[in-house]
Amino acid sequence: MVLKSNLKIFDFAETSIPICSLEALSSPSHLPAKHVAALPTLGQTSSFSLLPNGNLSAVADGRHLQCILQLETCVNCLLSVQYATPRGFLSDLDSKLISKCDETPSSNEPCFNLEFLEPKSDQNGVRRLLDYYTRTSIWDFPGRSTLNSTTSAITIRLFMKNVILKQKLMNYLDALFPFKITVFENIEVLTGSSRPTEQESAIGFIQSPRFPDAYPRNIQKNFTIVNRNPKGFVRLVFDDFHMHFQSEMRILDSDFTELFNSRSDYRRPPALSSKADRLFVIFASHDFSQLIGFRAKYEFVDDKEWPEQPTYIDCDRHFESHGGVVSMTNYDELVHTHIDCVFLVGKFPSMSSTFDHIYLKVEEFHMQGYGMKLEVHDGMTSTSERLLFLMDAQSRSQLALKQPTTGYSSSDHTMPAFYVRLRGYLTSTSGLSIVYSQFYRWSTALCPGNGEFHCENARCIKTTLRCDTINHCGDGSDEVCSVSDDIYEHSNDNEIAGIITVVIGACLLLLLILLLLAILTRVYRNKLVFRLRREVSQLQRTPPTETDITTGPSMQTVGDRRFYVLPENQISVIEAPPTYDDALKHPSVLTGYPTPAYANPSYAQSPTEDTPTSSQAQEGPPTYTSRAQPTPSSAPPPATARRKRQQKPVERPPADTTEASSSPRPQDDSPESSEAAKDSESWV
Repeated sequence: MVLKSNLKIFDFAETSIPICSLEALSSPSHLPAKHVAALPTLGQTSSFSLLPNGNLSAVADGRHLQCILQLETCVNCLLSVQYATPRGFLSDLDSKLISKCDETPSSNEPCFNLEFLEPKSDQNGVRRLLDYYTRTSIWDFPGRSTLNSTTSAITIRLFMKNVILKQKLMNYLDALFPFKITVFENIEVLTGSSRPTEQESAIGFIQSPRFPDAYPRNIQKNFTIVNRNPKGFVRLVFDDFHMHFQSEMRILDSDFTELFNSRSDYRRPPALSSKADRLFVIFASHDFSQLIGFRAKYEFVDDKEWPEQPTYIDCDRHFESHGGVVSMTNYDELVHTHIDCVFLVGKFPSMSSTFDHIYLKVEEFHMQGYGMKLEVHDGMTSTSERLLFLMDAQSRSQLALKQPTTGYSSSDHTMPAFYVRLRGYLTSTSGLSIVYSQFYRWSTALCPGNGEFHCENARCIKTTLRCDTINHCGDGSDEVCSVSDDIYEHSNDNEIAGIITVVIGACLLLLLILLLLAILTRVYRNKLVFRLRREVSQLQRTPPTETDITTGPSMQTVGDRRFYVLPENQISVIEAPPTYDDALKHPSVLTGYPTPAYANPSYAQSPTEDTPTSSQAQEGPPTYTSRAQPTPSSAPPPATARRKRQQKPVERPPADTTEASSSPRPQDDSPESSEAAKDSESWV
């Protein structure tokens, strides 16, 4: 919407101030005419008409009017508007139809609207139409007849068309104009006593204008807190304090002694108690504004002593980083005192709006003290929704039951923050750990920003919060860390040292394996020897039974040959291999049949040896008979045979020497001779 450039300052010598000047009648209907008026006198009441001299006949022809009047007054003043309510002239249905001027600008139906707008706190000088904090129409509350401003400036906007088409509307306009605006001082007097009644309470609150929103510029407000008991006292504790450092707050005692001044000590005011029955709080924003402002609780008491009064030492902190831990490790001076600490966890105002959430979780709360209390609110102020309230020490299992496993996440995306307050008598600074981090949600596997880490729960946090033993993601995924290769400096010395380490380790491992094998071998050998000795001793103590003898194999000798005799269920007889002497007696036989056996030259007698007598010849072994020719008698027996004959002479019965020498020896037909002959043939 375009504003008309010419402005007009009215002289207050006039009895009434018109909202629309005569120039508005000649200007185009789509361009509003804007005027500025000043009301500098405190307590002054001014009348405001639609047109100069209260003339409504100029709009009888159905012209469209758009007018804007901006009013200014002193910095410590406010404006109060008194007007006639439309309920006595129009029905609720008519009020709804007539008030829709902005919704149906091209309609020819009658329309009228009167609005009171208050500017935003961050605007200074001449303001645009849309830069408003509140926008109140006379149709919003048809039964209300008074409206008080929160600042020293107010803007009146009027829009009307075709009002002559509805007589009821014309009657209401005659009653509405002129309406009155009064200037009054911005002072608030609060009275009460320690004994509450239906009309008064022993406890109350004071706060900055528009709390918890930003307070207006160029405004001054005074609070006077009075105890009805002349011998009573007033206690004051600030729950919130977030003012611009150029704004000013002063707290005066009953004798006007200054107890606190934010210009000299910029902090949340300490807990104060008056010397008498009243306190004074003076707030001046000057030309600055700040979100939140202040809020304090006052209490009327009869006793001056205050044993639980919090210490004067400031312990408030504002945590604005991307993540960290709230603790009390650096507040040793607060030990053995009553504390009242406020921690604001929020992001920098100038920080990128990408991180639109804050994660917070109480990991530990087992502080030593008396009456320790911990509060967590979802927001920047004490009036925000309370999420958690803890009293005295809490174990980890108790904390897990009183808060979500994934922690808390801020609900306000425009200004995410948490208000944490700790109160009580402190005896140790340990035992408090509150983890927080700023994040934003991102569904893909990688975060779009540089230096950001993607948690497994679809949160993006700063990479600097990883691997610091603190769970900033809420699911612990930022603490799953692996050592990267680039943290080591690669060099030849490092490589040689690594190779030497590997070789030494391999050698030590090999020695350990060999030592283990030696120990196992020794143990196994000892066990084996012990088992064999035990078996031998058992065999020696237990004689063989007849069954073992009959069932086991045996060795039998028949002549010069040995036989293994096995049980009947196995092979009956297995001939044993010949001895070495038997093998020499019977050398290998040439192939082919019939081939006579030949004499072993080792058994032939040499001419130098003595020829045995006939009696000695009878003592030798029996004559070998076979199908081959007999061995010549001139072949001497071998030396082995001679030694055997000498050592073991065979006793024979006496025979006729004459017959033995003159005739050949007859064949022995005894069974032993036949069996011996068969045995001899088997070696051929």
